[in-house]
Amino acid sequence: MDMELSATAPKNLDVRLFFRHVQEYGILAVFLLECIFFSLTSAHFLTPENLINVTLQTSILAIIAVGMTFVILTDGLNLTGVGSYVQQVVLGVISLLAVLFDQLKNRET
Repeated sequence: MDMELSATAPKNLDVRLFFRHVQEYGILAVFLLECIFFSLTSAHFLTPENLINVTLQTSILAIIAVGMTFVILTDGLNLTGVGSYVQQVVLGVISLLAVLFDQLKNRET
């Protein structure tokens, strides 16, 4: 009986170890597979211009996410209003950019 348990124990341990690695590194593996796929299917994916563009587009969300993480870790203020606040800021920036682009367009003509 002990021989049967010891024979199945390494298999169960291997399965648990495999799922632990999948849980820890699964997102990284999927990200790397996506990068490989898109770099093979598109000539513009790994260009410096595209990498800078992606970095600039995600930097705002990264700053907000880091700030929200610190607020959650320090048990600070309530975060339910953060989404609406970010929405209002984005709408304000879009409105300001629309006015500025309209002024620049009128200046050129």
